[in-house]
Amino acid sequence: MSLYRPNLPLVPKNSLDSYRAGVAALERHDFAAAVAQLEQVEPAAGAAGVLARYYLDQARTEWGLALLREHRFAEAAEQLRAAHALNPSSAELCDYLARACSGQELHDQAAEAFRKANELDPDNARRVLPTAWSHWRHGERDRAIALLNDAAAAAPDDPELHHQFGLMRMECGDAAGAIAAFEAAVQHGPHLADAARHLGLAYGTVGRMEDAARMLTRAARLRPDEPACAMELALVLKTTSTGAATQFIAAAARGVASGAGTISEEAILPGAGRLGALLAEEPELVDAFLTLPQTERDAELFAALESAVRAALSHHPEYADLRHYAACVQSRLGRLERAVEFERAALAINPGYVAARVQLGRTLAGLNRLEEAIVEFEQAVAQGGDYADVYFELGELHRQAGHTSEARQAYERALRLNQSFDRAQRALQSMAAA
Repeated sequence: MSLYRPNLPLVPKNSLDSYRAGVAALERHDFAAAVAQLEQVEPAAGAAGVLARYYLDQARTEWGLALLREHRFAEAAEQLRAAHALNPSSAELCDYLARACSGQELHDQAAEAFRKANELDPDNARRVLPTAWSHWRHGERDRAIALLNDAAAAAPDDPELHHQFGLMRMECGDAAGAIAAFEAAVQHGPHLADAARHLGLAYGTVGRMEDAARMLTRAARLRPDEPACAMELALVLKTTSTGAATQFIAAAARGVASGAGTISEEAILPGAGRLGALLAEEPELVDAFLTLPQTERDAELFAALESAVRAALSHHPEYADLRHYAACVQSRLGRLERAVEFERAALAINPGYVAARVQLGRTLAGLNRLEEAIVEFEQAVAQGGDYADVYFELGELHRQAGHTSEARQAYERALRLNQSFDRAQRALQSMAAA
C-alpha cells in the first residue's frame, strides 16, 4: 500500500508568517512577542496550527517561570493559568501555579493547584517532596513526616522517597527510624550514593561501625570524586583499623585521579516512549511535522521526533513505514546518508513501498547521486507511482543529468496526468527555447 500523498492541504500564508515570527520570538526569549504572534495562527492551519498551540503553551510557561524567578507572582500566575488552559493535563504547570499562588499568600489556591497536580499525575509520588519540605521548614514537622510516610507507603519501590523520609527521621533524632528508611532506599536504589552515605552515617551514630564502613565504602565507590565520602569513611575506619583507612585513602585518590568508578545513566527524552507508542500505531502522524515550514526550532523539534520514532522502532523493527518516516526525519535534520540507510531498510522489508522509493530518490538527489536517484524514481513509477509530480521530479533529474529526451518525456507524462501542472509546462517551454 502506498502512503505517498502528492496533494496536501494549503495553509494560509498569514498563519505561516505568524508561526515563523512566533517561533523566532520564542527562540530569542521575547515571550510577549511570541505570545502575540502565535495567538494569530488559525487553529485550522494544519500542522502549523497544532504546533503553534504547543509553542504558545511553551511561551506562556517560560514567561510565567521568568516572572516567578523575579518574584512577580501575580503576573506569573496570569501566564501560568493561560498556559494551563492550553495544556490542562500538565501536572507540572499546576505545580508552578501553586508556587505563584503561594508567593501571593493565596494558600487556598496554592493548595488547590497542588491537589490538581496530584490528580493529574498520581503515579509520581515524588511530587509531594517540595510540599513536605515546605511544611518542614515552616515548623509543621508532623504534617511533613505524615505526608512523606504516606507517599512512601504508596510507592514502596521508590528509593528517593525512603531516602528523604530517612533524612527527616534523622533530623528528629530518630536513628532507628532513619536507618529503616535508609535501608529501604539502598535496597530499592543501590545506585544512590547519598542514600548509602546517609545510611553509613546513621549506622555510625548507633555504634554499628562495620556496617557504617561497608555503606560508606559503597558511597565512595559510587561517587569517587566526592571528598566528603572519603573523609567520613576514613574517620569510621580509624576506630577499627588505621591500616585500612590508609589503604582506602590511597585507593580513593587513585580513583579520583583516573575518574574510575563513575556510573553513567542513559538519557531518555521525556515523552519519547509515549509518542513512540502512538507513532507505532499511526506512523502517518509524522507527515504533519514534515509539512511544517522550517524554523529555528527545527533541530529541537525533529530531534525529539527522532527519539520517538526510534522508540517505536525498538518495539516494531519489522515496520517498513516506521523506517521510512525515520528516514524523512533524518533528511529534515540534514543527515542524508543516514536517511538513505533507513529508506533502504524500509525497502528491504517492503520492496513495493512507493513512498519510500520516491523519498530515497529525493535523498540520493540531495547527495548529488543523480543516476542512482533516477533509478529509484523509475522503479517507483513502475511500481505504481504514476503521479504527475513524481514524473516532474524524474524529469528534473534527467535534465540535471543531461538526459534531454528522457526529461522531455517525463515532463510530458506529468502534463498528461495533470494538465494544469504549470511547472511541467514551464520546463517544456524552457527546453524548447534552449
